[in-house]
Amino acid sequence: MKKKVWIGTAAAVLVIGAAGAGIWMLQGEEKEEEAVYVSNVASMMNMAGSGLGNRYTGVAETQQSWEAEFQADKEVAEWYVEEGQEVAEGTPLFRYDTAKTEESLAQARLDLETIANDKINLNQQIAALEKARKEAEKEEQVSYDIELLNAQASLKAKDLEEANKTSEISSLQNIIDTATVSSPIAGIVKSMNKTGDQTNVNGRIQPFVSIVGSGGIRIKGTVNELNLASLGEGASVIIRSRADENVIWKGTLTEIDTNPQQNSMDMGGYTESTKYPFYVELEDTAGLMLGQHVLVEMDYGQAEKRQGIWLDEFMIAEADTAPYVWADDGTNHLEKRRVVLGEYDEERNQYEIQSGLMQTDWITFPEEELKDGMQTMKSQTGQMGKPLPEEEGEPQEEQMMEPGNSDDAVINGVPDNGAVMEEEMILGAGEAGSRKEWKGGDRL
Repeated sequence: MKKKVWIGTAAAVLVIGAAGAGIWMLQGEEKEEEAVYVSNVASMMNMAGSGLGNRYTGVAETQQSWEAEFQADKEVAEWYVEEGQEVAEGTPLFRYDTAKTEESLAQARLDLETIANDKINLNQQIAALEKARKEAEKEEQVSYDIELLNAQASLKAKDLEEANKTSEISSLQNIIDTATVSSPIAGIVKSMNKTGDQTNVNGRIQPFVSIVGSGGIRIKGTVNELNLASLGEGASVIIRSRADENVIWKGTLTEIDTNPQQNSMDMGGYTESTKYPFYVELEDTAGLMLGQHVLVEMDYGQAEKRQGIWLDEFMIAEADTAPYVWADDGTNHLEKRRVVLGEYDEERNQYEIQSGLMQTDWITFPEEELKDGMQTMKSQTGQMGKPLPEEEGEPQEEQMMEPGNSDDAVINGVPDNGAVMEEEMILGAGEAGSRKEWKGGDRL
């Protein structure tokens, strides 16, 4: 009887254990079956093409500006303008004090006269020595030769001294003649450093005077040395407002200044890269304000609005044979959906979708591990594909996709509140490095 009880108990334990193992295996499968992030087609079309290259920070400034740099060896004797005053080209701004220069000039002229008299005396001395040598006996001519050589050497030294003094006089006279400084451009007096002791935030002494030109507006951008080669003078560019990137201006990159503007430092204070300024001439400046901060990107035609649905090539699987995309089926599950392709835009690397997809649909990257029926999750940041392992970073909180619900996506790392990352961190998909966060443009 005891044996039967033991056998029955053992059987029960085995059944419970098998059931527990089955539950554990199912839980493991469910854990492995992670949801796939999907992104809205309409949002992707708004972003498409905007990530074809880097974006650079810039600011709107006047076409021309001019500064009279501070010179420690000079003092201003008289000012002719005031801050905020409008000036024409050639308007006198101030005059340097030339009192000491005039004294030096007078002394230099006296020195030049002395040199001229010395040369006259030396020439007379040489002439007398040559005459005496001719009349002297042969054994006495040697001493005359030595005296002649010394006199001629002194005369050459005086010639050199005379040339140097003449050059000095010319320089001093030029300082006096150019003591009055005039504006080379028409504009407004932006600032004046009358005391000569005003400094900027970096501790450098401010210019004596700064003039802001009254001409049109241009964009001054900055690029670091790593991306300097990707820019070229004459290239077409798009300027986007930081507050609203749908507000754009177009222009031409007219100049790249190879004189470094500043160095970029890392957290340890070490120099990482050098930044260089470049300038853009705009086709139209309507709505653009002086001092406005903007983003600059190369113009690949991404600002043109096209009819229909266009997707980046990397979003379409088997494009050359039986094209399809991975899309949400409307019930928070993934499905392989066939699409019919139209034209191919080689410049943007995009396909036209003629049928099979609507702007209200949600799709994701065509990854190998995807399969029909996988659960989908709506991305709030443009992220697509399976989530990254938690050990690689904090998991992002996402909302389950609700059919018909659509939120705005972050475009090129620029949140909808207008905040932006600095210059080289605002990248297109080709440079972004994260395959999970879609930023438009080509994927590598």
